Amino acid sequence: MTTLTNDGRVAYTRPSFALAVAAGAWLLTAALLLWTDDGAGADGAGAGWFWALGDLERQLLALAFVAVPLTAGAVVAARWAGRGAITRVLGIRPWRWSDAALGVGIALVVRAAVEVVEPTTGTLGGPFGASAGVVAVSVLGAVVVAPVVEEVFFRGLMLRALVDASGALGRGLASVVAVAVSTAAFVALHLVTLGPFAPAGLLVGTVGIGIGCGVLALATGRIGGALVAHALFNAIGILLIIL
Repeated sequence: MTTLTNDGRVAYTRPSFALAVAAGAWLLTAALLLWTDDGAGADGAGAGWFWALGDLERQLLALAFVAVPLTAGAVVAARWAGRGAITRVLGIRPWRWSDAALGVGIALVVRAAVEVVEPTTGTLGGPFGASAGVVAVSVLGAVVVAPVVEEVFFRGLMLRALVDASGALGRGLASVVAVAVSTAAFVALHLVTLGPFAPAGLLVGTVGIGIGCGVLALATGRIGGALVAHALFNAIGILLIIL
């Protein structure tokens, strides 16, 4: 039997378990990303194992280090802490085109804010160029894989489980807590290897997408609009680099 909230959203029947799974998946992902951040090597004398790999191998491995644990965490939590189809528990279904239109608006607003603070520059292949394979993986990861994986995890799992776990606070306060905590976790994962050296544009973009997608996901009860917003935001960034 599917358990629905008052607004028709599929609820997590064991939100505390879902959040524990989310925390474990987040920590594992952060640890894997830190493992790749070894540019000086263990002895500080040369490049570490990750930077000794080829460009394509690094791209694929970094993508896997994010996609695999976050996706696994979302699926496990939805399967064992939710009741009903996994896609309904995570808010992937049903799809509404009105959600997509709202997502487009959020993407444009957040991207505009980023460009005001720190205009996008650079090249997809770095200063020395890159192979077509590396560029293709970079674009696919930024426009498809990362938005889908991160929205399913942060808005489909974490945000929704936080709302259900904080129900005693009342709908309004629980929503504020859920958006704040899920956004903080989203931003922190993007900054885990940068620390205090994070660019201002990255901070504005991650905070803006985190809050915008969180509010949209709560308002609609689905993450379709958040998926569109995140993917379009990243796609515009890629286009600005190419152009």
